[in-house]
Parts: sequence; structure tokens; C-alpha cells
Amino acid sequence: MPQTPETPLVLALRTMLIALDPASGAHVWSTSLQRQIRHVFPVGRALLVVLHETGSGAVALVDLDSGMVQRRVELAFDPSGAALFENDRLYLASPDGVACVTRECQLVWSGGLREVQRGIFSADTMLVIRGPGGEERAQIAVGPQTVSGNAGLVLGALVSQPDLRD
Repeated sequence: MPQTPETPLVLALRTMLIALDPASGAHVWSTSLQRQIRHVFPVGRALLVVLHETGSGAVALVDLDSGMVQRRVELAFDPSGAALFENDRLYLASPDGVACVTRECQLVWSGGLREVQRGIFSADTMLVIRGPGGEERAQIAVGPQTVSGNAGLVLGALVSQPDLRD
């Protein structure tokens, strides 16, 4: 029977992932992801790593054995809020966007807030959902929003609910 490599202990520090042998503490690999790490989710022999910086973000698929980034998808919002992983899908939300990414790090859909003029002196805030090719799938009126709030997610019994008070 082939021997499988032991799963390393992965330490996430700001922009770095550092893998250690869990038994000895020996260094296995380390990698810099260039952006601050917000969330980490194990997926088989890889990690989905949610990265953020002001105004934008990304999800990276990192190989657990080598630390190499296998794939990366850019997001048009800072995924600093809620995150859920269910049925091989990662769901992310923040006050200014929402997205769904597969375990293979491919964008399924995403959405962002957009001001839509309704007249000379009025505008509505809309959540615009788009597919991976940019095609519009939905426009939902969300009313006045501020980016100082936060976002939560609920999927069945799973909840990622930050403090929603302003």
C-alpha cells in the first residue's frame, strides 16, 4: 500500500503560510501570498485561502504538500466578512460584495453593490449578481448601504454571522 505524506500543520501569519511537521516541528515549506490572509479552508490535499486588501481580494488554491499556488481567482471586493464552505463550494460576503467559488478555485458567480440613477437627484443601491463570464444574472434593490457595516451568511444550518451592528 502506498504511503501518503503526513498532513503538515499550517500556520497562517498575515501574508504567509508556514507548514511544519506536526510531530517534530520541522519546517516543511513556506509561501508568501502577498495579501493578508483572512480565512483558510482545507480541501483534500490543498487549502483554499481567502486573501484581502482594501477594496479587493482573491481566493488561492495552495497545494498542501508543496505550498505552491495552483490557481487563484481575483474578486472585485474585499472578502473581509462572512465565509462558509459547504458541498465543495466556498461562499464569501462583505458589505460590498458576495461570491461563490468551487473547491478547485473557479468562480461560479459573484455580486457587487452598484449605484443606479433613478432620476436627477436619486439613486438606488443594487446588488448585481454576475456569472463567471460577466453576464448579469440578477439585480436586487438593497436600499441605502454603508461600507462600515458587515455581512452575514446562512446556508441551511451553517451560519457565519459577524456582529451586524454599525
